[in-house]
Amino acid sequence: MQPTAPEPPIPAHPLNSTWTRFRYPIFILLTLLFFLTARYCFNTVNNPNSDFFTFWLAGRLAASGQNPYLADTWVGGHQQYGVEWIPNQTFIYPLPLAYLFIPLGLLPYGQAYLVWAILTQWMILSSILLLVRAMPSPSFTRFLPPLLAGAALFRPTLLTLRNGQLTALLVIIAAVVAFLWQRGNWRAGSALLPLLALKPNLGMPIIGLLAVYLLFQKQYRSLGLMALSGGLIFLSGFLLNNRWLMDFWSAGSTKLSQTFGYSPTVWGLAGFFTHHSPTESVMLGAALSLAVAGGLIVLFIRGRAELSPLYAVSLALTGTLLITPYTWPYDQLLLVVPVVLLTYRLAERRSSFLPAAILFLLLDLLTLALLLVSIRYETEIWNAALPLLILCSLAFFRAKEISPK
Repeated sequence: MQPTAPEPPIPAHPLNSTWTRFRYPIFILLTLLFFLTARYCFNTVNNPNSDFFTFWLAGRLAASGQNPYLADTWVGGHQQYGVEWIPNQTFIYPLPLAYLFIPLGLLPYGQAYLVWAILTQWMILSSILLLVRAMPSPSFTRFLPPLLAGAALFRPTLLTLRNGQLTALLVIIAAVVAFLWQRGNWRAGSALLPLLALKPNLGMPIIGLLAVYLLFQKQYRSLGLMALSGGLIFLSGFLLNNRWLMDFWSAGSTKLSQTFGYSPTVWGLAGFFTHHSPTESVMLGAALSLAVAGGLIVLFIRGRAELSPLYAVSLALTGTLLITPYTWPYDQLLLVVPVVLLTYRLAERRSSFLPAAILFLLLDLLTLALLLVSIRYETEIWNAALPLLILCSLAFFRAKEISPK
């Protein structure tokens, strides 16, 4: 018998070799750039009258064992630090999120803002690098510069940075989950997925849709591990407040009632077209949401044999931005994930470099056009056009692949 020839070694990914050779100077230069950007944002935003103060104060209160759902404690914390803008009378997020911000809550506000802004930029960059590595073709790394440029100029990126919002955290979680699933590590990715519920208006629909995907992929143990991880996160809130779930539900319901029908989702569009009639807008919004969610489930079923995890995550993120009742333009930073995927699919179908390279930049121009429309009509609902366009693009590419020959 002839001896079996050894398999050729798998070539190193270009990103790995570049990072290995230049990791220290790259890290130092990027951190310096991110620090300067963070300083600029801090100096141009009316700090601490920003969204980040909500997360910083929640971490500070949690560090001292105080309940952020008590109105007196929450409002008093704003007054203690001279904050005039108090959009909510209590903390409106799940209590486990406050634990996450305890390390930043221990820092003075200005330092905490700078650290979070730097981390936000690292999370966005790391997400794109992970997604590029997840693609089958190593040559896709040549699209990294236009992708990074597109992300840097993306309006949701700028809003997330200036406001100190959470969305970059959700992006990196989604990117890591997609990367792990692409590599066949279903259980580790599924264990991380419940972290998205720290921002439940986005996280819960995403988790629900991807749970359906896991079900059709017959990843039953991964579903069980996801449920266990989510349960542990849920139970951790009781360490500080044994009625945190009721307090959170009350605060979240109040917030939703104040903003319902004005977000850039199908609910906002339904409110506009029905002149915000309570009954008609709810009926139309529910019908549109069911249509979007149903369409995604059909794609999960029809493509269950070949639908890649990255495609499923992209569909879930984009669909959620349309069907969730409460969201704002900075939440559309989640679209970074499907945009990287669409860039790859366009690069596959086109022999020339330019069409795929400018895709993200064209979407940047679209966000600016939608901003002008928002200013003109004094409403953000028309920003729903962006996730709608991307969802249609994802469905188009997928439908062509699974359609009968």
